[in-house]
Amino acid sequence: MNKIRIFHKINYDNAYERHIEYEDYIIEYNTNTLLTDVVKDVKHSQLNIRDYYDLSLRAHLYNCDVPYIYQDGSLAWNVRINEVKVIDVIKTHEIDDTIMVESYIASHGGYYHLMDLVELWESIVPVLLEISKYLGVLFVFEKAINKISKLFIKKKVSPMNVIELILTREIWNQHELAKLLELEIEQTKCLLKALGYKWDKQKLAYRNGNIKFVHNKFSQMSVITKKEFKG
Repeated sequence: MNKIRIFHKINYDNAYERHIEYEDYIIEYNTNTLLTDVVKDVKHSQLNIRDYYDLSLRAHLYNCDVPYIYQDGSLAWNVRINEVKVIDVIKTHEIDDTIMVESYIASHGGYYHLMDLVELWESIVPVLLEISKYLGVLFVFEKAINKISKLFIKKKVSPMNVIELILTREIWNQHELAKLLELEIEQTKCLLKALGYKWDKQKLAYRNGNIKFVHNKFSQMSVITKKEFKG
């Protein structure tokens, strides 16, 4: 059995109390141990690992699905928290010491109307345009992004999931990423370039020296819909 530390932030927010508590403990795990089996006294519906998904979970408020994770060597999207193994979290996020988990014990939900998938994919184009202007690059990727968006909308995958996954690495091999995202090589290159990646002749791969800037631009993007809701 292997061991790893769990740091658990518990948010209490209901009619009786509003405060935060912390738990810190060591757990044992094997290749089959589920995360929900080792986090103490928390219902599956209350648990999340949002520390690792800053962009993705902005568009999934009060939703405990894991935006993406590697399972048995393959990339999986929108995985239920009770299907996530401890080893999956460690490998996906290259964790050496501590897994950060969080739970919400609340008696109410959110009242925001979030954008649907089509709106979200449409909304990233102006942000990509801003990034191109900042980097001094001509934005010629709109048609490619529109085609890519249709593929991911069919899979019910948010652009925030895809963008956050890509921004976890400064350097990408276009063939590896194309296989991972199930895109054509040219589509993958367009996506990388649109996010500020440039071809590095020495590395023979695409490299992004402005990840923090790009991440900040998307973290500032509104995910609240402008559509009117009746009822």
